[in-house]
Amino acid sequence: MGDGRGGGHHSHRGARHRSRRRGVPPGTGHHVRLQPPPRRPSRPPRAAGRPRERVAGRDRTGQGVRRPARRHPGHAPPQSALAHRTSPLRPGAVAAGGRLPGRRPPPGVRRPGPAGGSRPVLSVVIPTRSKAPSLRATLVALAAQGHRGPYEVVVVDDGSTDGTRELLHRLAGEAAGPAPRVVEGPERGRAAARNAGAEAARGRRLLFLDDDILTAPGHLNAHQDLSEAQALAHGPLREFPGARRWLERHAASDAAELAAAAARVAAGEEGRLLRNTLETLVCAMDEGKVPPVAPWAACVGANTSLPRALFEEVGGFDEGFGRGWGCEDLELGVRALAAGAHVVVPAPAAGVHLTHARPDRWEQHAANLDRFTALHGLRAVRELPRLLGEGGGVAAYVAACTGAAPAVR
Repeated sequence: MGDGRGGGHHSHRGARHRSRRRGVPPGTGHHVRLQPPPRRPSRPPRAAGRPRERVAGRDRTGQGVRRPARRHPGHAPPQSALAHRTSPLRPGAVAAGGRLPGRRPPPGVRRPGPAGGSRPVLSVVIPTRSKAPSLRATLVALAAQGHRGPYEVVVVDDGSTDGTRELLHRLAGEAAGPAPRVVEGPERGRAAARNAGAEAARGRRLLFLDDDILTAPGHLNAHQDLSEAQALAHGPLREFPGARRWLERHAASDAAELAAAAARVAAGEEGRLLRNTLETLVCAMDEGKVPPVAPWAACVGANTSLPRALFEEVGGFDEGFGRGWGCEDLELGVRALAAGAHVVVPAPAAGVHLTHARPDRWEQHAANLDRFTALHGLRAVRELPRLLGEGGGVAAYVAACTGAAPAVR
């Protein structure tokens, strides 16, 4: 997804004032639905079978935008399946059961099935912002997989200004797989963008994929095969330092040529591929080379899937991380494991990250790491700078978490 773009959190003082206005007990940290007043006698009852939502306008793609039906004054609006997530959280507020407070979907919420009537097993959610060349490579590689079973691709355009929307319209007519469905992003950071995509998605399993990941045939099948499991699945990633020149070389390639080139890169047949320290830790834990000091570290938002029900149970990504880069995905992993998920790292689900520069990476990451540490007092969270900071490494991190440094190959 596009680079983070600054931002901050609401103040605790402001949250308390808003809580008082809305009838929320001070210090609860989340909204409480008030008991609605009785209907006025003069209001006629809602006709049987009347839909609670209606199409009211169209978005930029020409598709209908769903708006809540008009309600009686004073009635509380219905809470969405993935409610608003920008309020600051108290340290420890998500520890019990891994849930964010007040984030359960309301009873009876159902998502419409696709046009053919069959609900997709897998929904691929891709947030993007002004990265059209790498997004094109990601989507072309996905479409060329020959995936079995119904799936959908939901692209969250989070304020792109580089022709991304035109690219998506063009790919809709060229795609070998399902045409990507475009959702308007809220432009509040990658956590909010992923939540918006999950809200629009219809599959039983959600695969979060970044807009700069090349995948090989078998990638989607590996994630779909876990559709009935309470598994948080991460496809291991490798870095492609030569990505910028590779994208320039294939800028004019047609879809078939680009798909073939992407398959060669994903198979390790073209270009030099590296594994960063986080991926080295995840694979080392999966292979039993080091103790599982941080199993939640496998929740890397660039290539991770989990059941929709689990995602909704824990409340989705925490939008309090704002527009900065880093840690919002790992924090979701902590809550998912606390709620009973187990981690798997299937090799066929692997991908290649089209490495790109991020000049303010460390400044953004430090701010988000502070929030992560405040939310979860785990030793493995506090010691993350030894892994993810400049000059960090797996051996130093494991030693800080356990007191004994392993030999990591």
